[in-house]
Amino acid sequence: MIKSKTKKPRTPSVRAPVKLPRPNAVFLGSGVMIDPEFNVMDDERQPFTPEAVRGIICNPIYAGVPPFEPIVDEETWVRAATTGIREQGVEQFLVNMLFVLRRSMAGTLLEEEAEDNPPRAMRKQNQNPEEEP
Repeated sequence: MIKSKTKKPRTPSVRAPVKLPRPNAVFLGSGVMIDPEFNVMDDERQPFTPEAVRGIICNPIYAGVPPFEPIVDEETWVRAATTGIREQGVEQFLVNMLFVLRRSMAGTLLEEEAEDNPPRAMRKQNQNPEEEP
C-alpha cells in the first residue's frame, strides 16, 4: 500500500491583534487663532504645545478636504507630513491623523445636520411664514 503524500490543510495562523499607540496630538477646533510669537493660541491663551503642532501637521484638512478650502498647498502639507512621519513613525502619525480628521469631520457633520434639521420651533415658523405668532 502506497501512502499518499498529500499535505494536511494548514489552518491559517491567527495573529494577536497589534495594539496601536494612543494619539499624542491635540485637535484644534475651527476658529482657533495661533500666535507663535507669544507661544499661545486661541482666546483662552492656551499654550502652544508640541501636541498642538502635531495636530496641525497631521491634519489633511489644512491641504483642502471638502468642504474645507485649503490653507496650505498640497506640496507643503505633504512635506510637513513626511517630516512628521520620519519623526514619529508611520503608525503614530496615522493614528494622530485619524484622530484629528475624525474630530474635524465630526464638527462638520454636526453643522450640516443642524442646517438640514433646524430646531422644531424654526421649522414650525418657516412652514407658516404669513401667520403671526
